Amino acid sequence: MTRAVLFDVDGVLVHGYRARPERQIRWDENLLADLGVDPERFRAEFICNIFIKKVIIGQMPLIEALERVLPSLGYNGSAMHFVSYWLSHDSNVNQRLLDVVRRLKQVNDEGSTSPPTRTTCAPSGSG
Repeated sequence: MTRAVLFDVDGVLVHGYRARPERQIRWDENLLADLGVDPERFRAEFICNIFIKKVIIGQMPLIEALERVLPSLGYNGSAMHFVSYWLSHDSNVNQRLLDVVRRLKQVNDEGSTSPPTRTTCAPSGSG
């Protein structure tokens, strides 16, 4: 029997923005100190503007959109470096849940943590 357990990613397997602000882990918390970009301005001038209006719907590539906006926010580095920073800080993996997933993966259908027994059929001799 095949078993499957599905987990939501955003807010379950990966911590991040949530409906309850006290539980949010913001990727841009140190954006000003690390890259010189004010996170409130980034949200207002990029996320709530060109990102939602053009990037999300596929009318403009992310890198192109960032290259247009970042200089006006005081960032003169590469857009690729900015994206790398963004993605590396936006993926706060829920390690406790991943540990549970690993344990579930080790348990076979009979509830044992030993590997399931597999039967293989060797070809019989000629004749």
